[in-house]
Amino acid sequence: MEAINGILLEKLPVKELHKVSDLIYYDGPLLSHFQSSNNENYLFFWADVDDTFNRWLVVRVSIERLQAYLNGKLSFYNIITAPNDNFVYKVDIDADLNYHNVLMLFPEQIPQSYLPDRNAKYTFDPLSEDLSDKIKSMFKIEVICKDEQEQEKTYNKLIEQNYECRLLTL
Repeated sequence: MEAINGILLEKLPVKELHKVSDLIYYDGPLLSHFQSSNNENYLFFWADVDDTFNRWLVVRVSIERLQAYLNGKLSFYNIITAPNDNFVYKVDIDADLNYHNVLMLFPEQIPQSYLPDRNAKYTFDPLSEDLSDKIKSMFKIEVICKDEQEQEKTYNKLIEQNYECRLLTL
C-alpha cells in the first residue's frame, strides 16, 4: 500500500456508524454509505489492500451532496477532493473489522492512485425522491426465508414485536 502522510488519530472520531447500504459492490463493497448516531452521512471508499488490511477513505457528506451524487449530478471525485469538512479520513481495516492507522488527510495528501476518475458519476438507477427526511429515521433489514411458511412465521413475530413490516416475495 502507498505510504501516506497525514495527521495520526487514536481512532476514527465518529460515533456509532451504522451501514445504510453498499452503493457499489464487486466481489465485496467498494463504496458504502454509513450513518452516524448523529445522523451524519459518511461514505467509505475502498482504496487499497495488502496482506493485513483493506484501506478505506472515509468522507462525511451532506444529504444534498449524497443525493446529487446518487442522481448522477456530482462526481465522486468532487466528493473526495472537495469534502464537506475539508478533510477525509484514511482507515486500515483488518479481517476482524478493527480500525488501524487512522489518519486525517487533506485532499492534496490523497495519493493520485486512490482517486476516482474526475468524471466518474454514479450510473445506477436515479433516485426519484428526496431522501433528506427519510434517511435520518428509516432503517431496513432484509430477511431471506427458505419458504413461504417461514416467511409468514417471521413476519408475524416481527409484527408482534411492533415492527413495521412489508412482505416482498421474489
